[in-house]
Amino acid sequence: MKSNETINQDLENRLYEIDIKLQENTAKQELYVMGYDYISEEEYFALKEEEKELKEEKKAIKKTIKQARPKKWYEEVSIFAYIYATIQIIVSSRLVMPYLTSALTDTIFSALGDQSQTKFGAFVIILGPLIISVLITLIIFLSMLPFKNKRKAWAIILVLHILSALSSVFVLIKIYNQVI
Repeated sequence: MKSNETINQDLENRLYEIDIKLQENTAKQELYVMGYDYISEEEYFALKEEEKELKEEKKAIKKTIKQARPKKWYEEVSIFAYIYATIQIIVSSRLVMPYLTSALTDTIFSALGDQSQTKFGAFVIILGPLIISVLITLIIFLSMLPFKNKRKAWAIILVLHILSALSSVFVLIKIYNQVI
C-alpha cells in the first residue's frame, strides 16, 4: 500500500503530464485556427473535448491533493479559539474606537457627578464602553458568518486586535486620569 506522500507525488506527476498535454493541445488548436492543415476538423473537435476532460481531471486531482494534505494549524480552529477571540474582542474592541469610548466616558463621568470619584463610579465608567464592545463583537461575528474561508475572518480579528493594541494605552490612560 502506498503512503500518502507517494500518492500525492503520483498525483502531482499526473498534474504535470496533464499540463504538458494541455499545452500540446493548445498549440495544435492554434495551428488549426490560424488555417494550417496539420489537423482535420474532427481532430480539432476531439482535441477540444480532450481538453475539457483533462481540465476536469486536473480539477479533481487538485481537490484530492487538497483533501489529502494534513490540515494547517489555522484550519483546525476549535470552539475554544472562538471563545478566546470573543473574550479578546470584548476586552479590546472598545479600544478600537477611542473617540467613542472617550465621548461615552465623558458623558457617564458628568452624569455620575460626585459618585464618579468612587470605585463604583470607575466601574460604571468602564462598564459603559464594555457594553458597546459587546455590541461591536456581535456585529463582527455576524459579519464573519458569510465567509466560507475562516482564514479571512481570523485576519479581520487580527487587524482589530492590532488596532486595539495601538489605541488601548491612550484610552486606558485617559479613563484612569478621569477617574483618579
